[in-house]
Amino acid sequence: MSWGQVAAMVAALAFVVLVAILAVVLTRLNGILGEVQLMLHDVRKETVPMLGELRTTVSTLNVEMDRVDGIMASAETAASSVSNVARLVTAATANPVIKGLAFVTGAGVSVRSMRKRAEAKEEAKAGAKGEIEGQVKAQNKGQTRAEAKETLKSGPNRSKERTRA
Repeated sequence: MSWGQVAAMVAALAFVVLVAILAVVLTRLNGILGEVQLMLHDVRKETVPMLGELRTTVSTLNVEMDRVDGIMASAETAASSVSNVARLVTAATANPVIKGLAFVTGAGVSVRSMRKRAEAKEEAKAGAKGEIEGQVKAQNKGQTRAEAKETLKSGPNRSKERTRA
């Protein structure tokens, strides 16, 4: 055998080994692809019904959202109505309440003023009554009217001092 034939033989063996390794890799790759295909088939079996349920859920959700929109619109209308009624009640009651409070305040001021006048009249009557009584006593004691007034102004202790002097 010549060197050329040996080289061809080595090349042929290397090619056979390469084909064998490639065959093993392809066999394993075929097994992996088979498993992937089975997994995809299982995933498809599970996802198709799940997508159907998802569509049903989304449809139901849309219906419920429409109902909630209606409820929200009704609540907004009700809130607006309540706000309008509150404004109307405030406008209707504020002015009479203010007038009523003003009347009560004015009446209180008037009553206090009338009480002060009555007290002043009573004090004036009491002072006049005391002066008249003092004059009567002075006349009974023999004092003049001027002396009796002086006695009332200075008090009872001074009048005793004058009579002693």
